[in-house]
Order: sequence, then C-alpha cells, then structure tokens
Amino acid sequence: MSIMIIATLKLNAPELLKDWKVISDDISADLKANATGFISRDAVVAEDGSCRCILKWESVEASEAFMQTLPTRPDFMEKMAEFSRVVNLESMKKEIFELL
Repeated sequence: MSIMIIATLKLNAPELLKDWKVISDDISADLKANATGFISRDAVVAEDGSCRCILKWESVEASEAFMQTLPTRPDFMEKMAEFSRVVNLESMKKEIFELL
C-alpha cells in the first residue's frame, strides 16, 4: 500500500524562505539517494507563509525505517540544527494518507 505524507510547518521568520528552499532541496536529494521505498517529494508554500511537504512512499514501514536511520548518521545533528534554525519545530504536523 503506497502512502502520502503531508507535513505542514511554519518558518521561524518569513525571511527564512530562501534558507528553507535550500534545506528542502537537500532533503529531497537525500531521500532520493538514501531512502528505500521513497517515491517522491514536493514542497509548496501557502499564501499565509506556511509550508507543506508532500511525500510519497511505498509504505508506512519504508518511511519509518528511513526515519530510524537518521540518528545514526554523522551529518544528522548538523542538519537538524540548521532545520530547527529555519523551521518552527512546534508547528509541525504530519498527516498520513493511503493512496488509492
């Protein structure tokens, strides 16, 4: 069963949108290179400045398996520091949908 995850987030400040685009591109490239079961990812910005990431995976298990690998990666803490500088972590919301 393929799934779609829609992650909603807010930036810490509107002027960080350019930084978010760089981080978002890095996330997409990392998923393509390293995530078994990953299908696609798109990022969009709403009129109110909130961002959405739309990810497609072969399964919930594939998504979760990739997420579990992140803390073991040497670059993870550095990337998380940059991510949290730009994104309000408390604003993040994730919804999972089964693709028909």
